[in-house]
Amino acid sequence: MRNRKEDSLTATITFIEKFDKFFDCLDVRNMSSGRKEKNLFKSPYRKAGDFRVEWLKDVFLKYLDDWEKAVQERPGFSAEEKNTMLISHETRLGLRITVHSFIEFLQYIFKIPGVTLFLSNRLSQDPIEKFFGQQRQRGSSNDNPNASQFQKNTQTIRVVNTTCSNIRGNCRGTNKASTLLGQQMWIAGKENKPLPKRRSIRNKKL
Repeated sequence: MRNRKEDSLTATITFIEKFDKFFDCLDVRNMSSGRKEKNLFKSPYRKAGDFRVEWLKDVFLKYLDDWEKAVQERPGFSAEEKNTMLISHETRLGLRITVHSFIEFLQYIFKIPGVTLFLSNRLSQDPIEKFFGQQRQRGSSNDNPNASQFQKNTQTIRVVNTTCSNIRGNCRGTNKASTLLGQQMWIAGKENKPLPKRRSIRNKKL
């Protein structure tokens, strides 16, 4: 039999389970995680009609809709009090936009000849966030630069090579790419490896 404590945690458990699977859908990193962790939500995408597409639309988005509807129908609470029972309107809107955009992207990418699988972790706005973070650092107190100042800061970032992420930032770092304006410039065969030392040339006696 379930006790009252377990019943009071049901909504929290459901919330954690739904969002954990949601993040897994958008954070498929490699070919083996799904198999090793026995978690199909971490498996590579191999077709546009993947089961996670239906889960995102029919389970995750429905969960958000049902949550919002249940709160709005609760009697005896003001609109302000009801807002505290939900994640913010902006967050809910962002989640819905993310889901629909991701599904449309899957439908598009698997129409490209030769595409047989997709790792969703490759879709990330972290490189863009890093770049604009560097722009804010360059601008200091100037939080509204004009086009000329923005271009000058961009050139400085390129020359000084300051596009590394801040250790206190909320963006994930990468040791395989130099990022600028969201573009990843891969250096084949030289990721995270020191440059070879130059061999010293000694004068040979004749």
